[in-house]
Amino acid sequence: MIRRRRWTPRLVRVAGLMIAAALVFFVVALPAIARSRVNRVLASMGADTAAFDVQSVSLRHLELANIGLGRSNWLTVSDIAVEYDIGSILAGDVRTIELTGAQWRISVVGNRIELGFQPEIDAEQPYRLPFRQLVLRDSTVVIDWDGHPLRFQVEGTLTRVSAGSLDVDLQLSAPHELVLPWKNLALTGLQTDLHLHADLRPGELKLHALSNHGSIVSSIHADTIRIGEGPALTSISAPVLQVTQPASRPLLRVAYGAELEPGYWLDAEIASLHDLSFTTEAGNGAIEHLAARVQLDAPKSAEMILDAELSVNNGSFTSDSPDVSLAGISATVPIAINLPSSDSGQFSIQSIAWRGVEWPPLAGSIRANGRRIDADATWPFMTGAVAATTAWMELGPNGIRGELSSNIPPFNLDESSSSTIQTLVPQLNRVDISGTWSADARITIENGRLQPFVRLSAQNAGFSHSDWPAAIDSASGALTFDGFAPLSMPGPQRIDIHDARIGDLDVRDALVIFEVVNPNTVAVHQASWSMLELGQFHAEPFRLDPARPQIHAQLHVENASLDRWLNLVSDGRMSGQGTLVGSIMLSIDPQADQTMNFGQGLLHAQPSFGWFAINDPKAIERLIDQGNWQLGNNEHAAAVRDRVVQALSNFEYSLLRFELTPSGDEVRCRVHTIGKGRGSADAQELDLTLNLNSFDLLLRAAVLGKSLWDLTE
Repeated sequence: MIRRRRWTPRLVRVAGLMIAAALVFFVVALPAIARSRVNRVLASMGADTAAFDVQSVSLRHLELANIGLGRSNWLTVSDIAVEYDIGSILAGDVRTIELTGAQWRISVVGNRIELGFQPEIDAEQPYRLPFRQLVLRDSTVVIDWDGHPLRFQVEGTLTRVSAGSLDVDLQLSAPHELVLPWKNLALTGLQTDLHLHADLRPGELKLHALSNHGSIVSSIHADTIRIGEGPALTSISAPVLQVTQPASRPLLRVAYGAELEPGYWLDAEIASLHDLSFTTEAGNGAIEHLAARVQLDAPKSAEMILDAELSVNNGSFTSDSPDVSLAGISATVPIAINLPSSDSGQFSIQSIAWRGVEWPPLAGSIRANGRRIDADATWPFMTGAVAATTAWMELGPNGIRGELSSNIPPFNLDESSSSTIQTLVPQLNRVDISGTWSADARITIENGRLQPFVRLSAQNAGFSHSDWPAAIDSASGALTFDGFAPLSMPGPQRIDIHDARIGDLDVRDALVIFEVVNPNTVAVHQASWSMLELGQFHAEPFRLDPARPQIHAQLHVENASLDRWLNLVSDGRMSGQGTLVGSIMLSIDPQADQTMNFGQGLLHAQPSFGWFAINDPKAIERLIDQGNWQLGNNEHAAAVRDRVVQALSNFEYSLLRFELTPSGDEVRCRVHTIGKGRGSADAQELDLTLNLNSFDLLLRAAVLGKSLWDLTE
């Protein structure tokens, strides 16, 4: 009993000493050991200076705060939580490191990539990662690219596979617009998932696919993509992107802290990009399958060399304005940069629709060299019409620039082609078009702006419509366009009409010179034509709106045969000799019930002498009655009436005038003539004024082949 009592105080003292030692270890020694081990690990990774606070430490857990690494603080972390055991931490190895609020700064200057750390390890020895898994939460990577800061938010895990390699599973996003210094490439809403394998070696980083058919980027999305000041692609996304590569070469090798070494640093096949969709200001597009083969060489003392091939399968594009739909787009495009030449690839578009019209397929060749893409195609877009087209596009310092040139040799427009044009241009609905047509086009793109120059030529062209009182049988000319949205033309345009018809009347040698002032105004500088013996006609300059082509113009008349007009309006019952000149107001509205109307006008005989004859006495009496001509109330009125009828049946005039005056909904004609009957010395002399109502009906009837007698009987 006495011995037991002696050992009890000893045990208490030993236990107290052990507890005190443990307390000293946990409070003093363990934090010091942890700080020492952390500093050793950080030094091995190339952090020449490190500052941090030890928040808590245990045999299995360590928490650090306010971490700053490197003289320029290339890595800062708000909080680090480390999971380990005693054996691993003494060996400089831990199970899990969790970083919260980390910010890693990387510098890119020319060909130099400064990651911020330079591991101090013998190049002969493999690099050993001091953790099994690294977890990133709410962290940021800032890439200073030649003075342009690019900021990415990062979350994910890095898992050690071997001593110097790891698997990467990260999610990156750019919260604000991302402007790359390379050609001012701008992206907004960028999001991507990275899934790859990385090998770490002193001074370099090699990236591989997880397997020969593994996924490098499993998804990427951007709200908008814009190059320079050009138009923006919007809402582009790629759900799956796979990369395969030769086992002997890494997908990407970056030598950091030094110039890039010679040799291939990108050698991969990017395949199986499925269901890519994008939206632009012009329309929406989709690609079912996109693939690429890339070999990139970055020699130490030469320019970058790129040998690649891009293929697209079953792409599509639709646009509402203009109404264009493309489907079945396939292409194989060789791409070469700083190589002597590039082989030609092929492209095709199986389905082309414009404004509801289906067009034949299009196919051609395409090639890319440097920043320039060239293409050419032969397209039989209509019966007998073949467009030979060449195009090039180049990515310049201010965005995309390029040019498309197309030539369509002369071809005859058949009924099917005419029907296609009617569908494309609603204003030409039910208009039959014929003739020989050709075209030349050049469309340039500069600084994101589209500048077209199209010349459309016609020979022996014809236009007719079942509801039109007129038709063109033969016309020629060339129209030049330098804009389509809105429509614009450079300077005056000329059209020659050789043969045309108005009703049963012939029109010859017509000339129209016009200019598009703005989308709502066409200025007609000159319009003239000949109706043979019916006269020469010339319209004063006028303007019209293409959306509703109403014509209001002063029409001048010269060399009009009195005999031809009298025969026309009387169906051969009247004849004469003389020439009429003057002017009349003409209105034409193709959409109105009466397409042609006449207004104020004056026609007179020049020279002032001549004759006319009416071989129908009863018709003369009807004209006198209709004209409200008063003979007086004397007893000789009947005899005078007979003498007037006899004189007008064969009348020699010294003055003949037709004065037209609008009155309400009609046009009245005041006919004034001075003269006497022919063939007799005692023939009746007359100073006659005759008022005819609804004279505009007579003129329209004459155009349609009806006579004055048709209106008076």
